[in-house]
Amino acid sequence: YFTIKLKGWKFIILDGNDISLYAWPTGSKENDESHQIYREKYENQESYNGALGDNQLAWLQEELEYAEKNSESVILLCHFPILPVDAHVLWNSKQVLDLISSYQSVKAWFNGHNHAGDYVEYDGIHFLTFRGMVDTEENSYATVVLENDQLLISGIGREENRNLIIRK
Repeated sequence: YFTIKLKGWKFIILDGNDISLYAWPTGSKENDESHQIYREKYENQESYNGALGDNQLAWLQEELEYAEKNSESVILLCHFPILPVDAHVLWNSKQVLDLISSYQSVKAWFNGHNHAGDYVEYDGIHFLTFRGMVDTEENSYATVVLENDQLLISGIGREENRNLIIRK
């Protein structure tokens, strides 16, 4: 996980496989810990998803606090969605949603993982799942233009055009 700043925007890239059943080598400390956490907290959720770990969550909170104090606009990027709630969300999606929705600086969450795509606006934040190019011969991608008051998404193929108004 890391941050990129570009032309007044802060992009926070998150590692949704921080805690997962497949990201770490078998026998590694991280793999053993992930399996234990899954058994204790997330066993009723899909094994092909993952979660943000405690260290990453603490780092994310620090990044968001800094963005808030410095009037930065934030877009979060992660492979996994947190909204709308379905079988594809991060294991700790509710915890992550509670964290990010308390910051006015957060404008959007972009992700993949659910190949059908999806969109919801919640508490002024845009949650966009870009469509995948799996099990289809039709292309699917988009370009995003960032403006002060909106995100202009130009979809290609299966991805649709969107004009997402940014909350103040």
